[in-house]
Amino acid sequence: MALQSIKHKYRNISRRVEASLKSKQGHNFMTFMVFVAIAAALWGVMTLNEESTFDLRVPIRLTQVPDSVTVISDVPDQVQVTATGKGTQLLRYLFGHPATANIDFRLYRSPRGIRLGDAEMKSIVRSSIGGANAQLISPDSLIILYTSAPPVLLPVELDCNATTAPGCTMVGHPTLSIDSARVYSAQPLSRKVTAVITEPLRFDNISSTVSRRVRLLPPVDGSRVVPDSATLTIAVEPLIIKARSVVIEGINAPDGGRLITFPAKVDVIYMIPMSAYTKSAPEFKVIADYADRSGKGDGRVKLRVRNVPAVLQNVRLDIDSVDYYISK
Repeated sequence: MALQSIKHKYRNISRRVEASLKSKQGHNFMTFMVFVAIAAALWGVMTLNEESTFDLRVPIRLTQVPDSVTVISDVPDQVQVTATGKGTQLLRYLFGHPATANIDFRLYRSPRGIRLGDAEMKSIVRSSIGGANAQLISPDSLIILYTSAPPVLLPVELDCNATTAPGCTMVGHPTLSIDSARVYSAQPLSRKVTAVITEPLRFDNISSTVSRRVRLLPPVDGSRVVPDSATLTIAVEPLIIKARSVVIEGINAPDGGRLITFPAKVDVIYMIPMSAYTKSAPEFKVIADYADRSGKGDGRVKLRVRNVPAVLQNVRLDIDSVDYYISK
């Protein structure tokens, strides 16, 4: 029933529209709309033939570069252009495939590199924007340095300052994914240039392993580093508290005697990275040196711990001094 009702209403509306169009008023309305469409088309054609100003982003590329040449300077991917031209030129650019402005290496090369001023930039861009007139270009000039000389292989040094959060430790030193890089330069490198340095880095209170891509800085102006970045890894692990009971060793007793301590053992408490918890068995030595006895005459001697592995942190004794006597 609902479908039949909709069909019935649709037929009624169609009959009314058809009747209106066949009437005198409908005929006049249709004639009016035809003239409106013709006027709009004429207005559009006239507008498109007028000069107008528009802003464009034009892709740019360096072409015809020989395999023996390494480009040092960064060439921008695109330039900002303010152009004047007919609307038809703009439509062709916007709705067609934007042409790339090509810088032909063979035409502009020189011993000092490729140096393009405002006039050269406008000439290069003009053909890619359908013949429109380029009024302003940003950047309005380019200096592209290159070299045919072989690269210099230099070691990579890390400029990094890192601290861990409480209860954590760095496992080893921060590392880079590469240990050397190639340096291309427009001029011979000075002998004072001995390494490629990373960008300055600082990490505070890190509690887990850090992995980050970092830039390698060109050692001098007019040089390029390949690769220009490396992966920095700072391995971080939680610390676990552990204790080990160690026999106290008395030394330097007078007159050939033997220094006996009470208690005879002491606990060495330390923190160890989680990965080394089950592998590490440090052979500590706890020393009671007769020369370190208390100056108060209370029969006590200070304790010192030795043979501490570098992997351990916060190593301490549960007591720092003990009673002693000299056995003859």
